[in-house]
Amino acid sequence: AEKEGDFLPFFQEGHRILQYIEDFSKPIVAAVHGTCYGLGTEIALACKGRIASNHPSTKFGLPEVKLGILPAGGGTQRLPRLIGLSNALDMMVTGKNIFAYKARKIGLVDELVNENKLLAAACILAKSLAKKPTRRQRKIPILNRFLDHTFLGNQIVFNQARKRVMKMTQGFYPAPLAIIDSVQTGFKKGMQAGYLAESENCEKLIIGDVSKELMRIFFSSTAKKKNPIGLNTKPISRIGVLGAGFMGAGIAEVSIKNGIDVFIKDVSDATISQSKQMIWKRLQKKVKQKALSPLDAKRIIHRMSGNIEFSDLARVGLVIEAVFENIELKKEIIAEVESHTNDDTIIASNTSSLSITEMAVSAKRPENIIGMHYFSPVPLMPLLEIVRTKTTADQVAAACYDIGVKQGKTCIIVKDSPGFYVNRILSPYMNEALLMVDEGGDVGSIDRAIKAKGLPIGPLSLMDQVGLDICASVMSEEMLDQLDENQSGPISLSAKTLYDKGGLLGKKGGSGFYIYNKKTGEQIKFNPEVDKILARDHKIKIEVQDIQDRLFMCMINEAVVALQGEIIESPQDGDIGAIFGMGFPPFMGGPFRLIDAMGADQIVATMERLAEKHGDRFTPTDLLYLHQKKGQKFYTG
Repeated sequence: AEKEGDFLPFFQEGHRILQYIEDFSKPIVAAVHGTCYGLGTEIALACKGRIASNHPSTKFGLPEVKLGILPAGGGTQRLPRLIGLSNALDMMVTGKNIFAYKARKIGLVDELVNENKLLAAACILAKSLAKKPTRRQRKIPILNRFLDHTFLGNQIVFNQARKRVMKMTQGFYPAPLAIIDSVQTGFKKGMQAGYLAESENCEKLIIGDVSKELMRIFFSSTAKKKNPIGLNTKPISRIGVLGAGFMGAGIAEVSIKNGIDVFIKDVSDATISQSKQMIWKRLQKKVKQKALSPLDAKRIIHRMSGNIEFSDLARVGLVIEAVFENIELKKEIIAEVESHTNDDTIIASNTSSLSITEMAVSAKRPENIIGMHYFSPVPLMPLLEIVRTKTTADQVAAACYDIGVKQGKTCIIVKDSPGFYVNRILSPYMNEALLMVDEGGDVGSIDRAIKAKGLPIGPLSLMDQVGLDICASVMSEEMLDQLDENQSGPISLSAKTLYDKGGLLGKKGGSGFYIYNKKTGEQIKFNPEVDKILARDHKIKIEVQDIQDRLFMCMINEAVVALQGEIIESPQDGDIGAIFGMGFPPFMGGPFRLIDAMGADQIVATMERLAEKHGDRFTPTDLLYLHQKKGQKFYTG
């Protein structure tokens, strides 16, 4: 195992090399075109000057924080002195991209030129610096001068940065705070002390548990870019999307942005036009940010066409339906698509809860039917569940996997079953939260307890975000009944009651469990109508630990049930699905990593205690008992 001191010589050698570049007798200028991340940016920082191409693909970044570590090549010391303290901390603690024009504006690069003139411009700057090493300083606003160049201003920036980080991370991720500490040490004691602090802090992060989990997630998700089915598939360059609503438009957007032509079909030309305008508006925002050229924006939007006819589907290799969640409607659409397409055209359903098998049974070509479950909002959510039935052809599954990867998605293959995987583990989790509401538990306390455990949002706020109408459908009594019989127990229909009886939709309707600002969408306060609609005439206090245990254990147990039932193919898929699909805390590594970390003994003991107190739904599944008995882990090595 790694220990303190193992990495310091490596970091010190890195600092020595970059200092050699900085102190070289002749000025060294970095010429940057395309992606310049991590050590690439740190090398550029050590140079006397930086020239970048004005191409939209040119971007800088120090994304180490996303892996639970920090820039250890002097980045924490050089960057704030170049672009100012506020800009540098923002760039490092978020790990965000800085595109070329923003880089020029904040002083990260000296000049932007056409990529064809990049080398010549770099040579000119190098010669200029050789003659006159000092350059005219760029104009800095008075407020920035105060914040970046005075002791009091520095203290304000450091204090605000720490508050912001704690709000973002709840203290579960040590890297952002270590970045701030490293920068502050350099400001107080000089750059050499800063380099040492940077090295020591990075070493502590590397040997810590959080970075290990974040790196495992990174490498696991990177490995998912390789198709696990192992078949060479015929490339699909044009797809059809049925339904130009929110989901259909999202699927179209991630497709055209990644070089896939899309024909979108809807019952309304107006809806198609609205979807195209929505996508165009987002592309124009990228153009304004200089992250996309006007010409590229036009090229992207021109990949999208649409009308109200089925006939144009004859020229696509894959059709993805994204219509209302109604099984009979979807069957009718599949039949219609089959009558207008070739025998080898793949038909995928974007359903979140309906049976793909039932759709396939009524199809002429069941081997071509598959599920592609995108998560909302499609452009932002990274996960895609590829849902196979017993009759889905390997070639079909492989082709859909390839399309998902091309769309920029992290894909997992799941077996058709109620809820697939993510909604399967979410349903008992949300049901348990509703049962606590039914018991008289405080809505805000339930959400706060889960956020305190590291999830980005509580279960009841999540239901408001998703929509109580959708929750009422996904968490129907029928679906919960279909989950593993081991999970039998009380089923709360409170979400359905709030929607059916109270007309509450959640955030999109302005009120659900909470009341929302209709203009900003900001959550304002608990909605007292909930108590009236659900006839809650008594309140009880549920201990924070009990809330956390009940919600986490029912979710973890269901994840193991999914593995046991071969709904997912591996613990890795289960962890990736939970993290990318529902926001399971990345620092925990996922449900299966958490079981390994805590030990099956402790997990089983907690579940048995909950089962005794709250009912058989917490009875550990057989696979958990097996791991407890044999002392096994889900991961080896």
